[in-house]
Amino acid sequence: MSLDWYIGNVKNWKQKAKKYPGDLGTLIWKCLSLGIPKITEKNYKLFYQRYCQYREVSLNEVEKQYCKKLKLIDIKRWIGLFTNADTLSDKQFQKKIERMAK
Repeated sequence: MSLDWYIGNVKNWKQKAKKYPGDLGTLIWKCLSLGIPKITEKNYKLFYQRYCQYREVSLNEVEKQYCKKLKLIDIKRWIGLFTNADTLSDKQFQKKIERMAK
């Protein structure tokens, strides 16, 4: 299955895509990894929380130094981003994190 995405509902998406091109690509793929297919006003803080947890267990110390860490504002900026990624419940996501941490 392909990972499809849509940014037409993101305010000023053209300007944001030019100004923050790496963030968009990262967020599209993180929707898949985090089990949150769209970023909304209601869930962007949960998205950030999961992002931080996922980053902690998926990157080694060297990668953490060189990979840009997104901030909450970086995620909030893209409210309206939609993907066809599957949704993971909190319980499913925590199990995923636990497996990765082993």
